[in-house]
Amino acid sequence: MSLAEQGTPQSRTFTEPQINAWYRLTPQGAVEPLNREATTGLGGRRSVTLAAYQKLVAARYGDKLPGSAYARKGLAGGYGLVDPTASAGPAAAAGRAVAGPSPAGAPGPWMWTAVGGGAALAAGAVLALRRRSAARG
Repeated sequence: MSLAEQGTPQSRTFTEPQINAWYRLTPQGAVEPLNREATTGLGGRRSVTLAAYQKLVAARYGDKLPGSAYARKGLAGGYGLVDPTASAGPAAAAGRAVAGPSPAGAPGPWMWTAVGGGAALAAGAVLALRRRSAARG
């Protein structure tokens, strides 16, 4: 069974692709690691609350959001380091467009992955809370 298939109707699996980690969100709101990378990502713990996991992710990737120093250096969205002192070359001198990183703050492909992952986590949390309320109700 693949890691993605380890979810149940009551729990959901999700990935943190930056570190190849797979997790399960339980109906109780706990995030459990499903592979070695996920266990490492949780600091060796067997589970953490969803809120604690969100804090871990914010600490790991919060400095890479649009407008950050990381983005201003041109590293966001898969671009390499930008040397602001480098000459733009003959294309710029001739008035033609020069390919380069998107401007700081412009959404890159990674942002859509992060947004999708955040939306999936939020949806899973809401679903878990609703199911828990229904079970008590």
